[in-house]
Amino acid sequence: MENFTKSVVLDRAYNYLKERQLKEGPGLIFSDFIPGYSDETLTLADYSFNAVDNPKLSWDKASWAAVLINVHYQPFLKKRFPEGQAYFLSKNIPAANGGEMLWIMPVTPEKTAVLKRWEEASQALKPFINQYISYVSDSSFQPVQDALLQARRFYEGDPFLESIFWEKVADNELKMNDPDHRLAIQAIREAVLKGYPAAHLYYDLGMFYWMDQKKFTARQAFEEAVRSPMDFTDAHRMLQELR
Repeated sequence: MENFTKSVVLDRAYNYLKERQLKEGPGLIFSDFIPGYSDETLTLADYSFNAVDNPKLSWDKASWAAVLINVHYQPFLKKRFPEGQAYFLSKNIPAANGGEMLWIMPVTPEKTAVLKRWEEASQALKPFINQYISYVSDSSFQPVQDALLQARRFYEGDPFLESIFWEKVADNELKMNDPDHRLAIQAIREAVLKGYPAAHLYYDLGMFYWMDQKKFTARQAFEEAVRSPMDFTDAHRMLQELR
């Protein structure tokens, strides 16, 4: 189901990106920041007009930037980049974490330093992605996690990058042969403390506590999700179950 829904999301994302490319030329596209199964179909599809991955394209000619990410980052990105716009990609696709969006914004001189950091962070994921793609079912997932952890320094200090890095770490922990929710919980706590306290992160935190039968702390996390600037998660439903 995840692969099916993700392919629909990526197809919708490509349509928005291609439409923008036809109007404004090449852009800076970041599509490897979401956690989960490493699907590189969008990276291949937009290669001809993505100045992040295609060395033949100049940054100077990129007038727009786009990032594929969870919808709950929208209020934080809107505050940081008020000229940007969100395009919801998960319409009619049930998603406990709210689903994905494209955040598209103009490239201005003021944003260059930030976007250069994002490019370095994106490129630093390549060994991790290659390790993920070559992962063999039922083998140890630790080499995949180790490859991600080696990219840590590229994500330090930027709140958006901090959140997505630790979100990926938590997601990987669930794929270990012996999943340790304590490590996943620690990673999500890092994500909300050092990055953006988005609703889907608190929802994930609540689910980890719920799976560990820690109902009080699970309820606290779900309540934080509900209080977030935007909440399309299943936190309300989980709070009802915990009554």
